[in-house]
Amino acid sequence: MPVRFILDCDTGSDDAIAIFAATAHPDLDLVALTTVNGNVSLGHVTDNTLRARDHVGDHTPVYRGAERPLVRPDLPIPREILNADSDFQVEEMPYAMPVGPAEDTTAVDFLVDAYMDDANADVQLVATGPLTNIALALAAEPRLAERIPRLVVMGGAHANGNVTAAAEFNFWVDPEAAHAVLSAGIRDVVIVPLDATHSAPLSIADCDEYEKIGTRAATATANLLRQRIAHDQAATAGANAAAPVHDPMCVAYLLRPDLFTETVEAFVSVETTGERTLGELLVDTRPWRKEPPNATVALRASTEVYRDFLRTAFVSGAKRKPRAPEGGIGSELVIDEASRLSYIRPDGWTRASEAELAAEAAEHWWWQTSSLAFEADGVIAKVGVRPIERCFSGGVPDLGLEALARELVSGYSAMVLAFDEMELVSETLAIGGCEAAVATCHARPIPGPGVPRGKWHWMRATVVRTGDGVTVLKSSVRAARNESGTDGGVIAVLDGVHDSIAVL
Repeated sequence: MPVRFILDCDTGSDDAIAIFAATAHPDLDLVALTTVNGNVSLGHVTDNTLRARDHVGDHTPVYRGAERPLVRPDLPIPREILNADSDFQVEEMPYAMPVGPAEDTTAVDFLVDAYMDDANADVQLVATGPLTNIALALAAEPRLAERIPRLVVMGGAHANGNVTAAAEFNFWVDPEAAHAVLSAGIRDVVIVPLDATHSAPLSIADCDEYEKIGTRAATATANLLRQRIAHDQAATAGANAAAPVHDPMCVAYLLRPDLFTETVEAFVSVETTGERTLGELLVDTRPWRKEPPNATVALRASTEVYRDFLRTAFVSGAKRKPRAPEGGIGSELVIDEASRLSYIRPDGWTRASEAELAAEAAEHWWWQTSSLAFEADGVIAKVGVRPIERCFSGGVPDLGLEALARELVSGYSAMVLAFDEMELVSETLAIGGCEAAVATCHARPIPGPGVPRGKWHWMRATVVRTGDGVTVLKSSVRAARNESGTDGGVIAVLDGVHDSIAVL
């Protein structure tokens, strides 16, 4: 049985890698993602979490959490001052806008409900950001301390901190929350401090390996790791340049308890008042101390075990195939995690009849008239052939893949709206070992009835030719941005992604 867990995160680059690994590994079941103010502000954290999740085609629910520390109005040093001279943390992850929003339920309410449910008695909790959400959940429902089976925390430093000489960032951001959580009496707490994460850095050679694996999760990890090596003050330079990647180590431990080669059972607490030591993790190993141990603290980790966990996740992720939904919708042709597409040969309707879809499609016929929506093991796809056939009314031309992708996106764009500004780019690439091409059109429609002024659209066409010669066409449209907000300012909106897929 896969290990089930919730990831509470403040998504920056290492949280994103943790998400990529968690969603790809066949022996992990990521139940939910909860977000907390930390690396960047809560709005950016939640947006980044959604972007990272969507980038690898995952649909784990995301719950928005605390936007400020437990008792303090802000970080001890405001973020804009702390990061003024650093390019290490970026506010916006380099992935497409989220497909959908976070859940309506707050992270704190979700955590309380989840752990008070006996069905989740086995769900472990991994925290890779400040512990504000967990402290608030414990304050709302103290019985959670008895019901969380294990808490794995990335935080603290036994030797040297990073944001100060004494403190690691997560505990420094919200020391009161960290102290409250570690004092709550959770029966199994594992702390992964800087000592452990710095002992097993990832290198340029690892980046090269992930790029060869070639899935979205692997290549995105390679890019984020290169950025960390370039900008992390803790990185080493030279031919063997490397940098610590903290947060995925907590996820790896769920499956690989042999990851940590040196640990200590200790009574731990967090400094909440010191002028120079605010946020310091105190690890008391004195034999004569009065307090019993309340945590296991990892001091060193195995680089090889860590690498093996990530390699297994990324290679396995390339082979994962969702199950067809109950009732069946057709024969599975190709499932390719790298392209975030599920290619299905449809032979029936689910969720709605063709008549219902046609009635619903009065104003949006170009995608909905023959759109087939279904969910298979967490993968949501919309399948239809007719919109693509309308792009090629005289039949699909005999063109190279890139030319075919350009023709498809141009035809799809013309079907939807008239545009006065348009840019079309295309490229060839390999997707999961298959020959492929992608064409993208970024366009502003001419204003008219029902067409807001200033709204931008993205049209994208993907053509994949499998090893046995089968060609798969996919076209998408996304309303991406509206620059004419009611207050005169710029507002970002997302009307949705509408896909059409055909198998030739």
